[in-house]
Amino acid sequence: MSGWPKGAAQSGAESGGDNQGASRAGRAVCGDPGTWRDSRQDTARAREKDIPAVKNKGYCGGTLIDPLWVLTAAHCGNVKTVSLGVHSRKAQEKEKRYRQVCEGEKNVPHPDFNSHTYDHDLMLVKVMEETQWVSSLKLNEVVNDPPAGSVCTVAGWGKTDKHANTMSDVLMAVNVTVVDRIKCNSKDYYNYDNYITKNMICAGSDGENVADACDGDSGGPILCNGALVGVTSFGAENECGKKNWPGVYAFLTRDHLKWINNTMKQ
Repeated sequence: MSGWPKGAAQSGAESGGDNQGASRAGRAVCGDPGTWRDSRQDTARAREKDIPAVKNKGYCGGTLIDPLWVLTAAHCGNVKTVSLGVHSRKAQEKEKRYRQVCEGEKNVPHPDFNSHTYDHDLMLVKVMEETQWVSSLKLNEVVNDPPAGSVCTVAGWGKTDKHANTMSDVLMAVNVTVVDRIKCNSKDYYNYDNYITKNMICAGSDGENVADACDGDSGGPILCNGALVGVTSFGAENECGKKNWPGVYAFLTRDHLKWINNTMKQ
């Protein structure tokens, strides 16, 4: 697949790392400098306690959806450690009262995940012990497909610029605008190079401002009207923040929700 996995929304879980073979493995949130913001100032529900950091050879984001389960992206690979309650990746000593590091007990990628097309790019990570002081973000029974023009929020520790050499130290968030799937597949956008299926959401620029996830944000959340609707998946190869190449997110369809609930009961 010609695209990048986005890798790091660390509000909820830390994973085994992005698939480094993909071009946008683990992206941080990208946007015009005026649109970037520290997640502590974010009014949306992408709060640190809801977004875990998943760690292995790289970083991925995730969302704590149950005291024992983190939702992230399947392309993140084998998740061994989950860090909860992280705001600054560097401030371990300062944040030690709020952080919780959990070992991953098992990784359950979606059975239909396609590593070439990134369809069904979802994975559940079960941690070995219940979280103590980090609360989970419960999924809705039904997730509405956000219509084109909806303004949603993505969060992560990925790069804030495609030219940056390192990921963001602190959790960042940015608003992105949903793009219709037909438009996203059109010749002016992805032109079917990365086919956008019904299991995906396209979201990025509103047509004027640049807004996107970037390398290091994979697995992190996209929230619309305060509800978790998907997981950061991929974007255009070697690019972040291009108006005609929105970020692509795994959408939590009815079938996906059924798989999640059944898996957590096992």
